Amino acid sequence: RASGIIDNAPDIQMQTETRERIISEARVIRAWAYLRLLMTYDNILLDSIPTTPQNAFDPVEYKPADRKDVFGFIDRDLDYAIKHLQYKVDPGIIGQALARQLRAESAMWQEDYATAAAHTDAIISNGQHKLVNISEVFGNNVNHSESLMAWQFDELSGGSATLAGGDGHVLGACFQARFYEISIPGDPVAPILEEASYGGNAYGWTYPNEYLRSLYDEDNDKRMQFYCYPDTLYGNNPASPYYEKKLPGDPPYSTQLRQYTWSLMKYRDLSKPAKRALSYKPFIAYRLADTYILGAEAHWRNGNSAKAMEYINAVRDRAGLEDITSVDLQTIMDEHARELCFEGKRWFFLKRIGKLVEQVNKYHRFGSTTSSIVGTTMKDHMVRWPIPQAQIDAMGTFPQNPEY
Repeated sequence: RASGIIDNAPDIQMQTETRERIISEARVIRAWAYLRLLMTYDNILLDSIPTTPQNAFDPVEYKPADRKDVFGFIDRDLDYAIKHLQYKVDPGIIGQALARQLRAESAMWQEDYATAAAHTDAIISNGQHKLVNISEVFGNNVNHSESLMAWQFDELSGGSATLAGGDGHVLGACFQARFYEISIPGDPVAPILEEASYGGNAYGWTYPNEYLRSLYDEDNDKRMQFYCYPDTLYGNNPASPYYEKKLPGDPPYSTQLRQYTWSLMKYRDLSKPAKRALSYKPFIAYRLADTYILGAEAHWRNGNSAKAMEYINAVRDRAGLEDITSVDLQTIMDEHARELCFEGKRWFFLKRIGKLVEQVNKYHRFGSTTSSIVGTTMKDHMVRWPIPQAQIDAMGTFPQNPEY
């Protein structure tokens, strides 16, 4: 669809500036999609020809594109967009900062660290985007100056993927425990109700693990307070004797992980109905903290440790931590985890730096109860996903990724 806009916009009468902006937005979307496809599957089809009634059934040779060609395609789209987009845009609108962030990310995958550093520097020095107070990052309004791009939802005009407001999301429900299922011996009612302050209705599917927790300075890092729910819970059910009181005993309050475990608060929505998992709160796709951490790595790899520390310390200062005085890959990995956990970046980051299999096998854990937590085994070929069989069947000649 992006290719359709890019190809057809030149033939539509409109102001030149408007046309360039629309084409630029479409080229960012196309580049973003191709970058994610390449990072996920490695072997992908590169096709910029929009499907039309005239060509829908033309024969196509489906074969994996050369990696260098895909990156060249991505970079040309983003370079065009950077020339025509503004930094200051309305929420949900693609601006120059997002285009530069993606261009820096593409450069990192190509080991072009000077280019990556230049684009992150441009975003930071422009001043349109700034780090906000730690309490605001994932607060009620995420359309703030730190956000480079946030996906927008609107319940009034939404309700399904075919409507303008979209069909919402359940990120908050996925990443938090169902505290309202906790029962206390001797208490005839649940001490915690499905209220927004505790996330409301939850799925209890995925949680931060002890490895991530070990990276935080729990006494001083403000991210523990504003990115995650507290360990100690207080009753909010007026019918319970523990109303507004600390639940008895020490955490954990349940051996069932879906009922109680250390949970993520980044996607909490205080405005949604308490008993509904679906949320229409916007969520951030990229923010300036991403830029600082990516820029820190780019400068470090390019030999500028001073600039790398400056960028990492900007994020740490906001979290209330002391400045680092040296930097290496482990420093960058740890700060990346503390700041960007569960924002959809970690898997790709670890794959790019060649640490994905090692980290997963050392630290990934899963289970349904405190006594059933086990590790996992990731094999080297799993750094690229299997291509969906439906796509293989539809293309006919495209090979499956090795070892799947």
